[in-house]
Amino acid sequence: SVRACGKAGCRAIIIRPLFSGIGRAEAWKTNKRFYLSLADTAREYHMMILLENQCHDLDGHLVRGLCSEAEEAVAWIDCLNKEAGEERFGFCMDVGACNLCGQNMQELAVSLGDRMKAVLLRDCDGHREASLLPFTYSGFERSGMDWLGLIRGLRKVGFDGSLILDFTSTACAFSPLLRPELLRLAKATADYFKWQIEIESLLKKYPS
Repeated sequence: SVRACGKAGCRAIIIRPLFSGIGRAEAWKTNKRFYLSLADTAREYHMMILLENQCHDLDGHLVRGLCSEAEEAVAWIDCLNKEAGEERFGFCMDVGACNLCGQNMQELAVSLGDRMKAVLLRDCDGHREASLLPFTYSGFERSGMDWLGLIRGLRKVGFDGSLILDFTSTACAFSPLLRPELLRLAKATADYFKWQIEIESLLKKYPS
């Protein structure tokens, strides 16, 4: 996968931590070996490897999994980069997973800082896995996702990485005849996030 993405000209690849059949105590050692084994190939293609926050299914309930806590994610990335001898590893924040795990996205973004190279934007109801277009899930006539908190966090750290819009669930529910209109709305949604996140950086360019 790393080679294929490298040949396609990708700058980064998201590789989720290994967890199946691995105890929590052994998770770091196992994943450290796994990620470092990919470092040379990523270096060859001038790519970054991005870890991603995970949900864990515990008896039918989604709880915080590997790299969902800021302290753990920061420690993993810093250690991997130190072992690699360069900034070869970064982080992708899945906001849907944050919502499912009841996390404060603003605090997570600030804690990750410049380690965060990508943000996966998707909406969900906070209880079940889904990839809805942002702002399309509404409970009691209001969004269940703290989009404003996310934007404030990304502004504070001066985020300038990749925004990834995942609206698979929404697209699958739409008639194929309506999907061109949905794509236009998705583009407008992505542009909205980009504009909101860059406001602080833009204002700093002017004296008043």
